[in-house]
Amino acid sequence: MKIQKVIKCKVVCLTNVKRELLTQEYENLQRFLCGDNSVKLYSANKQQAERFYKRVKPDKEYPLSIRKDLIKVERRDTKIAKYWARIPVAGRRVEFGLLLSPIKIYQMSRFVNLSSLGEAVISTCI
Repeated sequence: MKIQKVIKCKVVCLTNVKRELLTQEYENLQRFLCGDNSVKLYSANKQQAERFYKRVKPDKEYPLSIRKDLIKVERRDTKIAKYWARIPVAGRRVEFGLLLSPIKIYQMSRFVNLSSLGEAVISTCI
């Protein structure tokens, strides 16, 4: 039996470059789930999508599901936000493809996880 933490948050105060990279990663995930294997997508996000989304509805949008070993949420008391997340995206080679983004957490919950997936799911609203 494992305890899982789910963080639902909103990415806030993005620069134009960060907004473009995050939007591109999200749109490429949607295209990948619809069957386009040629899109540029972070490799771990691609593996996660193949494992997590077995059946996909064509007219539905799916959130980025990021493995717990790839995401890091930090508390930094800055004027922009209290919490920051490092989100893996394709096309970003500085710091191993991680995008440091300010986030606003609106729900953080812990619950007992009976499965062995061990994943942290971040639902983002851009």
